[in-house]
Amino acid sequence: MTESFFSPTSIASVATATAMVVAVSTALHNFIGLKPKITAFIFSQAIAVLNVIVAKDAGWLDWALFFFNGCLLYCTALGLNQSLSPTGGGGAVLPRPRAKAGRLFRSWLQ
Repeated sequence: MTESFFSPTSIASVATATAMVVAVSTALHNFIGLKPKITAFIFSQAIAVLNVIVAKDAGWLDWALFFFNGCLLYCTALGLNQSLSPTGGGGAVLPRPRAKAGRLFRSWLQ
């Protein structure tokens, strides 16, 4: 097997796309008030579609899988948001306090 599933390039690509989704969704939520879960999902799907469009040799399988790639990107961004928010991290044993309104990153799940 000459190709590796986890290469530095693929990890950097996913990290960049995830950071873009979190940054755009957080900005739209903080400045316009759009719901971050919805904007993150739409933006994740847009990145997945653009990835297939710009691919030189995109086949029918790439088009069939773009939705699932977008969902994976959305779930990764949701996890990053939870780890950046003040209510994120820690165990699930104790109830988490709600984030203050002045914080940059707020949990999308609350």
